Amino acid sequence: SALGMQPFGTLQDLAQRTAADASSGRMPLWRAASGLIAAHPWLGMYAQDDDGHLVVGGVAQGGPADKAGVKPGDMVIGVAGDRVKGLAAFLRKVWSLGAAGVEVPLMLARDGDVLRVKVRSADRNDLLWKPRMH
Repeated sequence: SALGMQPFGTLQDLAQRTAADASSGRMPLWRAASGLIAAHPWLGMYAQDDDGHLVVGGVAQGGPADKAGVKPGDMVIGVAGDRVKGLAAFLRKVWSLGAAGVEVPLMLARDGDVLRVKVRSADRNDLLWKPRMH
């Protein structure tokens, strides 16, 4: 198929393939069961649109943006060589680069300087606390 998945014929086929994907570590059981193929890349930065300029309001401690050196107050100028204006354009560009785990090159403005940083995105769901299943 176009997504690289084999069609399944019965519910039993789907259940067996879902369990196989989950047990192999290719994807968590909840994601395999939900039918999601790939998660959007998450950078761990919280940005706000300030009159057409995208400003970083905060970063998740220990998250991808934090590890790459993104700081609150940075202005996002571009993603992967393309200028972005506004949060929607930023998200569309980041998501167009691929699934979680993709490297996201950012161009930032900080204190009058232009910085180029590469943020290794993550799947936000992998970083969330999950209850232990018995």
